[in-house]
Amino acid sequence: MSDAGQNRDGRARGDGLASVLLPPVVHEASAAVLIVDLDSRLVTYANDLANELAPDCELPVAVDAWSEAAGLEDVTGSDLPPGSDLPPGPGPAVASGTPAESLLRIAQGQPITGEAVTAARPTAATLAREVLWVLGLPMSGAPEPISSLALVVFLPARNARLISGVQESAVTLRDRAVLATRMSFTITDPSRPDDPLVWVNPAFTATTGYGFDDAVGHNCRFLQGPGTDRRVVAEIRRGLAAGRPMTTTLLNYRKDGSTFWNELSISPVRDRTGAVTHFVGVQADVTARVEAQRARDDALSQVAESADRLALLADFTARMAMSHQPQQIIEMIATTLTPRVGTWCAVYILDELGRITRPHLRHERQDTDLEVQARLDRLRELVPEQLPRGGPVWRVLRGDERQVLVEDFASAPGGITGVDDDERSTLARELGASSLVVVPLLARGGILGCIAVVADGERPALDDNDLALVRDLAVRAGLMLENAQLYARERATAATLQRTLLPRRLPEIDGLDIAAAYVPADDEAAVGGDWYDVFALRGDGRSVGVVVGDVMGHNYDSAARMGKLSTIVRAYAWPGSEPYTVLTAVDDLLAGSDLDLLATCLYGRLTLHGDGATLRYSSAGHPQAIVRLPDGRAVTLDEGRGQMIGVSRLMPQGTTRPTDASVELAHGSVLVFFTDGLLDAFAAEPDIDAGLAELCRRTEALPIDASTQTVVDALTGAVRRHPDDVALVAIRIR
Repeated sequence: MSDAGQNRDGRARGDGLASVLLPPVVHEASAAVLIVDLDSRLVTYANDLANELAPDCELPVAVDAWSEAAGLEDVTGSDLPPGSDLPPGPGPAVASGTPAESLLRIAQGQPITGEAVTAARPTAATLAREVLWVLGLPMSGAPEPISSLALVVFLPARNARLISGVQESAVTLRDRAVLATRMSFTITDPSRPDDPLVWVNPAFTATTGYGFDDAVGHNCRFLQGPGTDRRVVAEIRRGLAAGRPMTTTLLNYRKDGSTFWNELSISPVRDRTGAVTHFVGVQADVTARVEAQRARDDALSQVAESADRLALLADFTARMAMSHQPQQIIEMIATTLTPRVGTWCAVYILDELGRITRPHLRHERQDTDLEVQARLDRLRELVPEQLPRGGPVWRVLRGDERQVLVEDFASAPGGITGVDDDERSTLARELGASSLVVVPLLARGGILGCIAVVADGERPALDDNDLALVRDLAVRAGLMLENAQLYARERATAATLQRTLLPRRLPEIDGLDIAAAYVPADDEAAVGGDWYDVFALRGDGRSVGVVVGDVMGHNYDSAARMGKLSTIVRAYAWPGSEPYTVLTAVDDLLAGSDLDLLATCLYGRLTLHGDGATLRYSSAGHPQAIVRLPDGRAVTLDEGRGQMIGVSRLMPQGTTRPTDASVELAHGSVLVFFTDGLLDAFAAEPDIDAGLAELCRRTEALPIDASTQTVVDALTGAVRRHPDDVALVAIRIR
């Protein structure tokens, strides 16, 4: 730091001490600040506000010249007299008999309490000719080269509280360098061993409790204590060694052992050769500010954590609401909590007899670490056999405890943690077990299971906040899991009922190869009323009825209605009635009964003859059937289409169903009846045409001599998943 010159933005700079004194003053109040060398009577430094008072001055400049350039006047409107008649140096602090003292006399500290003046120009903090209180703060008593300097501070007089405090302190303590800044100063001498303190001001004593004699001659590390951050101390040492200025905040200790947060600014003072002669330190007790900032940070952290937690719960709830499968919900629980909350997670579910099933386990490294995956597989095999009845999982499952939090496995007894000397405990330790949270999965019907979240030693220990998060998630998951389990049981009952209502075996009819299949939907919510039926008609044994249908709805009730409807269709069809007659009769029956349902249905009467077979068919809003011709081409049966079953009561009076359509099938032809679930598997609804075209293409791609069972298997197995249940019948004319 040079003695004088221009800084980077063009403003003048002077002695290295200026950059040390200036920031605290500006931090305390909006003040114009000068550094005055009392020996040379030069202004060597001016801060931004002071430069606005005298913008044309290039530093260093004589004090009187700066005062004239700033247009300083006393409050009566008179110019301040020049200070050329004053003796050089700080001089004695004598009382002033008149307010019109020169700026140099004020810089010498005469009067002690300061003087009221005005300036010709406004600044960013003051107006032109606004009353300013100017204080001279000589550094008398400090070692060379600082003792000849003075700090001159211009404060707006409207800030009466600050000025009053400064005046009162000035009279009482006579330490004006402290009064305006309210900072403590220290000076160290790096040329002496251990860079000891050579001067401290009274504010240092007031802040730390260490007097002048206690501090001078010692390195200031006596302010450090067990709570002082050693990294900050090392940073200060590096800065001192490099001779560079620095500002930092660290925890220091007073003489009585109490702590305070010290905002420390250190600047090197250099001689004309650039060598560091001293370090000047400015200390400020910023404990209140640090604690307030910490309180704000803690509050913001809690708000952010709360928002993050709510976002996690909202996302989990939204995704969980889209699933009706219990296993998906269980997997969702584990993936949400791992690795977000813990290192690994176990979800335990009770069966209908109150027994623990194999847990669902997830570890944050299971997809990248084969050893972790192997341990999880082995742990799954050992539970529940090796799960202690007195451990935290069973205590929660039995309702003995509503929740368990173990923050430190190492210090908790085995009866609390459930850790023993068995293989299960060994595997748990190898997977990482330092802290644990266990909460129940509660629902209306009681406890369905529990969630255990485990953190390893590389994570912060699980705490009350983690416990609250897992508990909130478990409440949501428990209710959704219970609903999913109830729905799954209803779905299983519906599927069982549906299968029992389908033909147990297909009829054996000379001249026909028949195969059929029912494929339930992958989505448990889509189990419904699809059915097929193939039966010999009354007569000579050469005619067979073929029907596929779909009752609207996807639940137990739909399956039951399907059973009724399939029986009605068979009853009307068995005598050999025309297909449109059968469907019309079914419609009429529904219209005159309380059986309220909607359904699509395709019924065909297939009659064998010497050249093949004749198919008469009628459709009640059902997808077209496909005929694969002997040459392999696939065509659709597009005629005979009428309204759905169950809507005739809504049609205009006199509306009748279209008459049958008829098609001749040569030997080798394959007739394929199906429900719309097969079309949905090949193309998204409602693009039925695209699904039908893909189904025809796949049918044509089969070998010419493919059996009907091959046709059924190929068409139902060609899709990766079935969004809706499917009924399918294939008949070959031999």
